[in-house]
Amino acid sequence: MLSVVMYAIITNVSFTMGYFLPDTVPVWYLPKALLVDFLVSYALALGVNVLFFPVSSRTVFMVFQSIFS
Repeated sequence: MLSVVMYAIITNVSFTMGYFLPDTVPVWYLPKALLVDFLVSYALALGVNVLFFPVSSRTVFMVFQSIFS
């Protein structure tokens, strides 16, 4: 499902912005730059998810309550 969303965004941006560009080099560069940006953002999201474990506010409150009581 994620690849379908990526493909849809890349093609929509490329089709709507492609005819504004004066030469074929930027037209070929645009989808490549979008793909690299997507992959970098997914790598950053994975790194943040690995480093910071998702906890709820209730868990944080219970930890602080047990420390201070």
